[in-house]
Order: sequence, then C-alpha cells, then structure tokens
Amino acid sequence: MSLVYHMCSSIPRFQRVVLQSGTASSANLERGAVIRLLEFCGIEETDPERLEKLRTVPVEKLVAGV
Repeated sequence: MSLVYHMCSSIPRFQRVVLQSGTASSANLERGAVIRLLEFCGIEETDPERLEKLRTVPVEKLVAGV
C-alpha cells in the first residue's frame, strides 16, 4: 500500500513500481482521510515538509478533531 501512496503523491519518488497487494481504491479512500487531516491541521497537501509538520501538531488538536 505504501507504494500506492507514493504513486498518488504530488512529489515523485519512483519511476516505476510493482504492486503485489492492496488496492488503489482503498488507497484513494485513505488518501482522502490524509488530505482532510492535512486541511484540518492547516498544512498544504503539496508541502514537501507536510510529514514533519504533522509530527509537530499538538495531540490535543488531533483529539479535538475526532
């Protein structure tokens, strides 16, 4: 599934991949959840530092969004 996420990313990491398990449809559903989380935290989806920024979001903010 992680390769599907990389393929969906706006930041190219690989030229080609071989998928052996998981489905693109479940990746799209989960990607939608990630996009909503980024929006909730005020982080741009295309920001190359988005993972690092997510790590700095206070847990209280994340819990409040549930």
